Amino acid sequence: MRRWFDSLTALAFPRGCVACRRPIDGERETLCTDCARQWLAATQTPFCQRCGRSVATVDLHGDLPLGCARCEKAKSVHKGVLRVGAYEGTLKECVRRLKFHRDLAAGRLLADLLAEKTAAWLDGRQIDTVIPVPMHWQRFAVRGINPPDVAARRIARHTPLTLGRWLRRRHHRPSQTQIPAARRKRNVRGVFVIPTRHERRIEGRHILLVDDVLTSGATAAEAVRTLRTAGAASVHLAVIAVADRIEVEDE
Repeated sequence: MRRWFDSLTALAFPRGCVACRRPIDGERETLCTDCARQWLAATQTPFCQRCGRSVATVDLHGDLPLGCARCEKAKSVHKGVLRVGAYEGTLKECVRRLKFHRDLAAGRLLADLLAEKTAAWLDGRQIDTVIPVPMHWQRFAVRGINPPDVAARRIARHTPLTLGRWLRRRHHRPSQTQIPAARRKRNVRGVFVIPTRHERRIEGRHILLVDDVLTSGATAAEAVRTLRTAGAASVHLAVIAVADRIEVEDE
């Protein structure tokens, strides 16, 4: 009876690709052939472990580089970046469906992959806590979902890391993509705070800070500075996607 019902439901409501919504075959498939091809291109591109931007090749040992021409002279407040892929094609569309349409199927796909990558990446690294970049309550009231929190919860579920929602966004300011890149640091300055009751929980922690899209890096840098000022021993970033072009039309 169950199989008959499932077959009838599939006939009346064909399953759609998570990214483009076109009907697809197969009970376990989540992406159509075209979107799967774009997904692989975005997620398999080598990237710099320091800034997260895409690079042409891996290093001489076949490993991801620890620095690149874009970031070798820049000072980083974080220890490095782990990402799912480049913010383009299918990966970009899935992120947008999660952020702006509350698409939980897209959210599960993205969060599961980031959690899987994190579990493998943690080996040999001293990380004990995962913290999502918070969303201001006014923006949350509009969107109804905070993608970094979705991803952080999935990471905590599949790794030994403790989930800490100890970072707060105390100011509601314009989206970073609504202002020029040169003014983005000023826009997020002082935007984060750690409530007094949580300050002791930060001290000495090795933190994995989770965000959805890394663009100019100003928001993540301000969050990292807030955590380090509160006594965090180190902070790494884990993001779903990194925009190689800072001026992305998003958020």
